[in-house]
Amino acid sequence: MSRTPASYVMPVVRGSTWEDEFTYTDANGAAVDLSGYKARMQVRDLAQEYGTTGTPLLELTTDNNLLVIDTPPGGTVRNRTRIVVPPTAHAVLNPTNARKAKYAYAIELYVPAVGVTPEYVIPLVRGKVVVQGEVTR
Repeated sequence: MSRTPASYVMPVVRGSTWEDEFTYTDANGAAVDLSGYKARMQVRDLAQEYGTTGTPLLELTTDNNLLVIDTPPGGTVRNRTRIVVPPTAHAVLNPTNARKAKYAYAIELYVPAVGVTPEYVIPLVRGKVVVQGEVTR
């Protein structure tokens, strides 16, 4: 079965805590339990969005605690993926404090490989990160 990730333009303001969240549901809108899953996200220059070269500008993962998988308020299962990034961690984006800087990103959910069982990956969301310049410094 093929999954197509959602598309979302994510606004971020330089110098502020970057927060966003996504819930994972099935075709009927029921929450899908993500217990046992991890999440990873990479942010790249638009010119490096596709291809096989280039280093991500920023990597967010559940391992580095910049992505969190949890249960949303009023929910009963862990189906929410949250982005929580302090300003110092995303300062590499829009380092010159331009009015607006655009980047590409994608978030994947995955169950790590165990023994001979390969990693299981679900594309969650992808799109552009638009980092607005900071006025109050």
